[in-house]
Amino acid sequence: MNHLIPILLFLPLLTSAQPNLTTAEWQADLDHFHRLVVEEYPDLFRKISVTEWEREVAAVRERLPELVAHQIVAELARLVGAFEYGHTTMLTGYEQTGFRQLPLHIYKFQDGYFLEAVDMEQTDGVGARITHLEGMPIEEVVERVRPYVPAENDQFLYAYGLNRLRMPAVLHAAGVTPELRDEIRFSLERDGIQVITTVRAQEKIDHPDMYGFTRTEGNGWMSMREQFSAEYPLYLQNLESPHHFERLPDARALYIRYSQVANTATESAADFFARALATATAANTDRIVVDLRLNGGGNNFLNRAIVTQLLQHPVASREGKLFVLIGRRTFSAAQNLTNELDNYLPVIFVGEPTGENINFMGDNRPVTLPRSGLTFYLSWAWWQDKPQWLNKEWTAPHLAVELTSEQYRRGEDPVLERALTFDATGFIRDPMALLTELFVQGQFDSLGRVATQLVQDPDYAFFDFEGEFLGAGKMVMRSGRTQEAMMIYNFLYRFFPDSPAVNLALAEAMLATGKTERAKELLARTVVLDEGGALEKQAKELLRNH
Repeated sequence: MNHLIPILLFLPLLTSAQPNLTTAEWQADLDHFHRLVVEEYPDLFRKISVTEWEREVAAVRERLPELVAHQIVAELARLVGAFEYGHTTMLTGYEQTGFRQLPLHIYKFQDGYFLEAVDMEQTDGVGARITHLEGMPIEEVVERVRPYVPAENDQFLYAYGLNRLRMPAVLHAAGVTPELRDEIRFSLERDGIQVITTVRAQEKIDHPDMYGFTRTEGNGWMSMREQFSAEYPLYLQNLESPHHFERLPDARALYIRYSQVANTATESAADFFARALATATAANTDRIVVDLRLNGGGNNFLNRAIVTQLLQHPVASREGKLFVLIGRRTFSAAQNLTNELDNYLPVIFVGEPTGENINFMGDNRPVTLPRSGLTFYLSWAWWQDKPQWLNKEWTAPHLAVELTSEQYRRGEDPVLERALTFDATGFIRDPMALLTELFVQGQFDSLGRVATQLVQDPDYAFFDFEGEFLGAGKMVMRSGRTQEAMMIYNFLYRFFPDSPAVNLALAEAMLATGKTERAKELLARTVVLDEGGALEKQAKELLRNH
């Protein structure tokens, strides 16, 4: 069963009450951790090999004498982050480590990174867009901090990892600041005006978090929403219960917010859905919307009853009538539910991609290092709801909708609005199936026209056309149909000429068919496009051999 991990366990930070250990003691803890992972948690090595990870461990061990405590703790967090599974993390609360935090909350909207909320005693600038942190562009700061986050994908990083940006010790370890300092400079922009504000870290912050946003009700914090609207959008209402539903008569719809895969003290999840769906039937509802955007997981053994009820419901089981809202916080057992809904129902996903891989490492055990007392959570269970060849970094929505800062300020919900107003007539739920059919039938003119339309359609902004076609080409190549693979790659090259992966794949196909000179041109281009990357190395190796 996938248990929900409280978000604040992921990585708070340290400056004063750090473990006071000698280098030898840190080395002993590192060696203990290394042995434990390799011997008892071998299934973690799915995205990084044992050899690669041990190389990282050895590098940290070599640097230990020159590192101070907060840097060592951050490096241990980075070693855990290398597995890129959100359930595998390190507990570093203030009580264990003394890590300090900046009293603010950062949220990435479609139009950038914003100060979503601030502690009114410490900071101004609420609602402003962050352009730089300590003079470094905010996008670069995020990329530098990313290795210290157990990020399954970009969505997990945005949902949970941005909290690292308010931790001075991580900023120092990541090279954002040249030394550990409590005061951090933010460059902000609002209404065309540029300002710089300095924020001082505190021993603890009491951020009134509500599923990744901020609820401000006389608690000393201010949210950017308060600048415009006193109303919370529907998905942020009635949060005293993890489950809520209500009829939306104007849209002839039933809205179900399901924010934890869990029973409550008074009602099981199955009974909640039975009650909600009975209301839909009685009210002659025309569409059902299930909102999983806030759902970080729980007990995935509860999913079967929910899927079964939706399958048996006369509206939910019909094509184009069941809409499921997903997003960056859809994680763990909620990802299992997303998978099962996709497997068995004609669901239309709306919103952002999920924060979890489709198949993933879940269920973890706490492990405490004997000398430092640092605690890790290490995953031991592999959850696979789909065949391995259908595994992806996330579930992408069929209808891509991202929240802007202005929509959030005003309490608007464009994701729900899209689900309530969408007309499914002519809707292409599986673009790849259509494009594959056109390719197999040799309808290349139609293929080019339809593919161009789909790639440019904002509804499919998160659909991985490049990855899907690359995967198809590789399968064809492995079956020995080289000419057919080259046709696929040539077609893909029309849309993604600057992709190093596409250039390399097309070059390999051309080498296999004797088109050596054109292949060399593509390999040289790959080297330029992927400078310093793994594809550059592969391309150089092929160039040396040809």
